Amino acid sequence: MWNRNSSTLELPPLESVQHLEGKGNWAVKKYYEWPYSFFYQQKLRMILKILDDYRPFYWNILDFGSGSGILKPELSKRCMTLKSVNSTKEMNYYSMFESVVCGSVLEFCELSRTIPIIKSVMKRGSILCIASPMKTPISELYFRSIGDNKERNHHKSIVEYVSTYLHVTSYTEWHGLYFSIGAILE
Repeated sequence: MWNRNSSTLELPPLESVQHLEGKGNWAVKKYYEWPYSFFYQQKLRMILKILDDYRPFYWNILDFGSGSGILKPELSKRCMTLKSVNSTKEMNYYSMFESVVCGSVLEFCELSRTIPIIKSVMKRGSILCIASPMKTPISELYFRSIGDNKERNHHKSIVEYVSTYLHVTSYTEWHGLYFSIGAILE
């Protein structure tokens, strides 16, 4: 089981996910290369903290926008069944999940459509865990410096949409770069 005091994350071996570099919005190598790894892995820790604070173990977790599967090793330790999808088109609307994880995905989604779909696959009492980059001058400067000019939803818009459908129980910011939300379906 994951040690809450450990700063080490179990990531998939780079060679198993490296072929996905540059496809979609995935910056696979940045999870492994210093100094980026320090920041990118912080986002993953924020998600895991929400999961661990809410419950020690889950029957099932949906990793929505799973991309390269960077969170798969850590999420697998926390549930019996892990389902990974990259879009709402891949979702099975007959499945219900105890937790849905969204790591760096909602900033690219049409929120008014995506949040209700995510809610529709959540069981009552389940938790939605979100961690994404904030839209701040410092994050904008970083993205420009690495040539990433993708349009992103503002973190305040994500919080607003989520709070319309779920009860936000935690909100954390990390140095103006990342934010996380824990939200429960009541």
